Amino acid sequence: IAKIPVFLLSTQGTAINMNEIPKNSVTEFIMSVHPDTAEIVSKVKTFLNTENTESPKKGKYKILWVEDDKLIGSILYRKLTSSGFDVVHKTNGPEALVELENFMPDAIIVDLLLPQMSGFDILQHIAMNESFRKVPKMVLSNLSKESDKEKAKLLGAKKFMVKASSSLDQIVAEIRNLCEGK
Repeated sequence: IAKIPVFLLSTQGTAINMNEIPKNSVTEFIMSVHPDTAEIVSKVKTFLNTENTESPKKGKYKILWVEDDKLIGSILYRKLTSSGFDVVHKTNGPEALVELENFMPDAIIVDLLLPQMSGFDILQHIAMNESFRKVPKMVLSNLSKESDKEKAKLLGAKKFMVKASSSLDQIVAEIRNLCEGK
């Protein structure tokens, strides 16, 4: 039974208690109020196919990711690590900035609504440090106002994604593109 793949599909838009899901028991998470059946079938086919359809890369990309939501944090962490990323996940700005004292990531991903320090504040602190100016940055948030996107861009974010309207695969693909300089 342990070898049977489990795909968790949530279409209710309500939180899933991740503490009730045994660690490493779910193969893939699909969270969408209106799931695309073609996407679900594609994920199952990809899992069952033994060939690796992704382009090869040299080593793991190192990501600093700042997100305080436990559900999103758990699901996206699992997806990123299973997609070959080396992820350092922090839940607030001060922790992220301390981590950056001894860590040079290939990309920095921040939420905007965080405790203690906003994602905008994190981007501003990073922009003031010369050694991190060339590290690509992305905002992954549920804020979607044009003014938020403009401000993030001014603070150095190359990409801005809205969590609620992005699939896990889209997020992973954009992070990979960010790391590869695309």
